[in-house]
Amino acid sequence: MVEKTLHLAITPTGVGELVLDCPGEKVNKLGFALMGELDALLDSLKGNREIRLLVIKSAKPGVFIAGADIQELARISHAAAGAEKSKLGQDVFNKLAALPFPTLAAINGACLGGGMELALACSFRMAGDHPKTQLGLPEVKLGILPGWGGTQRLPRLVGLASALDLILSGRSLDAIKAFKMGLVDAVAANEFFEERVLEFAAALLDAGQRSEVQKRRRRKGLLPFLLEGNPLGRSLLFKHARKDVLEKTKGQYPAPLAVLDLIRGSWSKPLPTGLGEEAKAFGALAATPICKNLIQVFFAGEALKKAAAVEGITPMAVPVRRAGVLGAGVMGGGIAWLLSSSGLRARMKDLNWDALAKGFQAAAHIYGDLAKKRRLKPTEMSLKMHAITGTLDFSGF
Repeated sequence: MVEKTLHLAITPTGVGELVLDCPGEKVNKLGFALMGELDALLDSLKGNREIRLLVIKSAKPGVFIAGADIQELARISHAAAGAEKSKLGQDVFNKLAALPFPTLAAINGACLGGGMELALACSFRMAGDHPKTQLGLPEVKLGILPGWGGTQRLPRLVGLASALDLILSGRSLDAIKAFKMGLVDAVAANEFFEERVLEFAAALLDAGQRSEVQKRRRRKGLLPFLLEGNPLGRSLLFKHARKDVLEKTKGQYPAPLAVLDLIRGSWSKPLPTGLGEEAKAFGALAATPICKNLIQVFFAGEALKKAAAVEGITPMAVPVRRAGVLGAGVMGGGIAWLLSSSGLRARMKDLNWDALAKGFQAAAHIYGDLAKKRRLKPTEMSLKMHAITGTLDFSGF
């Protein structure tokens, strides 16, 4: 018999409590089976007249939902399959957003990727200040973009500038920063989180208080209007965002650029249209070699963490003074720059001098920009460039 992940209870006051608890797992992950279970449950709740407000929370300490199941993402082999999986997830979260009563995501722990997209589909969000509380959409780090509504719902909630910053960087926020941004509607102390959730839910049963909470989300001041309220401001915002992405990625990673194109093209369109475009963009990225390679990097990192935990290994800092870089060119030169800027000697190896020349040019270009911005003195730049050498064989390795 398959154990259930979702557990629903209804209080006498009409507050439904939906608890997520993946059996046999340390964290909640939105895999195919759980999404199917959630889909069926949401269908059953459409006509429920007992529930006046639904609270969604987790039984896992320090975790709301860690994200989608990356193993399932790794198995996507072509764009059409990726787009289909994206649409299936969108359909489930659209049902959540369309429920005939308000919904509250009670987040006290990691809320990332698909978990964040589930929370965005809720009417309200509350976060606890648990040390592990992190809210974000880190999909670009896996070579994809949020595919279950994140690129559409987040900008509508917190504004274009804040949404682009979160999605393009893949960074996450703690409870306080999420509240200041408007990503969550309330914050509570970890020690009293359960009690504060019940209090907040009781307040949200009143339509007037719900309206007051929603008013706080309205972005005030001249800056939001200048950046988002007119075509010229939006054009400037996207232009600067694109420039920043290209400076950081050198155009080597397609996901951030796809995010920019998607949000720019769908910002003023109805939500269903934007979701359709999101699904196509997700599918195109999910089948790329870059996505598969970044997933392998993620799995390798997780395997090292588990191995260290099992063997009782305490990570130790090992002094490093020299490093070899196999392959020069633009990327190898960037790696050599990073090493030399940290005080290490870097030796690049490639098959021909043209590739090595591009490596030196790439490192010099970065140092030149830093010198122009007066973050580095010319003498310092010269010394650090002298720490980079090149070879066509393995001499020096």
